[in-house]
Amino acid sequence: MTRPILDDEDKKSSYIRFRCSPEEKQKIKEYASSLGLSLTDYLLTKALDKTVVVNRLEFMQKFSEVGTEISRCGNNINQLAKHVNSQRKIGIKSEAWFKIYTDMIREYVDSQDELRRTIRKMLRDLRDK
Repeated sequence: MTRPILDDEDKKSSYIRFRCSPEEKQKIKEYASSLGLSLTDYLLTKALDKTVVVNRLEFMQKFSEVGTEISRCGNNINQLAKHVNSQRKIGIKSEAWFKIYTDMIREYVDSQDELRRTIRKMLRDLRDK
């Protein structure tokens, strides 16, 4: 099977050359590769001020890791709540434990709100592309 014949305006027949250090070239190649783009496509995208879309596989992996971490935080909070409640049932009232628990819940809720805002922004950005 052969490649389709392109119209003259679709053909990429012009070259642009520029100089960079070997380290810069390697870095550019790594950026392109991390996004799943060829070097040419990456440079054209950046030069033409187009938004570079994130590598979806990498994004989904990181997103999964965030979900796992949120679950771990929830488990820790549940364990601490169980401990505080068991102490309270036997008549031990520890203000220190209650403060730790309250601070942990507040931090957890704040991080959940930040995560929610970030995810909404990312979804808006992806939808607008």
